[in-house]
Amino acid sequence: MLIDLESVDDGSSISAPVCIVGAGAAGITLALELAKRKIACVLLEGGGLEFEDASQALYEGELLGSQ
Repeated sequence: MLIDLESVDDGSSISAPVCIVGAGAAGITLALELAKRKIACVLLEGGGLEFEDASQALYEGELLGSQ
């Protein structure tokens, strides 16, 4: 189930025995493995359900030093 927290009422809670922060390759793999074992988890990821420049900007980095 996908839930966009923008649509959740203030004061509501979402809970599970396991919380995974980050839906990259490792986070998704871990969530799928837990689901196979019938272990509920919350998988948190930044941004919304649609592509947004503002949320993508969170991943920008800066290269320091000489190459």
